[in-house]
Amino acid sequence: MCFLDSERHRTGSQDNHVNTPVLDQKVINSDQPYEINCIKKDENIESFRTDLKKLVVSKYNCTVESVPDLLADFNRRYPGYKQILEYQDLLNEAENLDSWGWT
Repeated sequence: MCFLDSERHRTGSQDNHVNTPVLDQKVINSDQPYEINCIKKDENIESFRTDLKKLVVSKYNCTVESVPDLLADFNRRYPGYKQILEYQDLLNEAENLDSWGWT
């Protein structure tokens, strides 16, 4: 792909157009930021799982009656996760951990 930059040079009484290539590039990689975001999301979910397990073991004695209530308590204690992950992601992970067991 080649983009041209039109430059105007004044030459006396006439304007002269000169086309100069400013970018010669075969591939534009637009997927990289998405891949990086996916990796960060996976890392954040892994940290969330670890912190949620610690909370359930220490405060709830591995017994959770309501996952949404647990998640509300967790978000009060660790507000950063709800800023970087969507609520549905947090809820899904918490429900998975609850069904698999907390230890």
